[in-house]
Amino acid sequence: MLFNLLSEASNTPSGGGNYTMWILLGVLVVILGVMMFTSSRANKKRQKEAEEKLNGLRVGDRVKTIGGICGIVVEIDNDENTFVLETGMENSGNFIKFDKVAVYQSSHPEDVSVAEPAEPAEVSAEENADAAEAAEDVSETAESAETADNAEETQE
Repeated sequence: MLFNLLSEASNTPSGGGNYTMWILLGVLVVILGVMMFTSSRANKKRQKEAEEKLNGLRVGDRVKTIGGICGIVVEIDNDENTFVLETGMENSGNFIKFDKVAVYQSSHPEDVSVAEPAEPAEVSAEENADAAEAAEDVSETAESAETADNAEETQE
């Protein structure tokens, strides 16, 4: 579409066609410039968040690597940009050394909270009686429907 507009603008016999072509090219350049600017800002923001996540890694954090290995960080070497991960059970003590960029997910121990089971709600005797009556009504309706079905079958 834009190519057709540009070719029509350049083929017009009057001298004003060149201005139309330059305006369309200018608009196209501005649109591309805005798109590049916004995408570079988003990439910088994403990269900054990733760096903060890696630099915020602490001993005792639970980590999942990009390879799917889960464990607890036991040592961090900022000079080599690596960390040591303890995997397996407490008794086995398997240790693996990773680059920090291998972190997929991480969580601090104090961020993880164990959900306590909810206490059963207090239900009054009146609510229990209402629920029992509703259950009886449903069972009576089901019985009457079965009786009607049986009567239809015998008539056939």
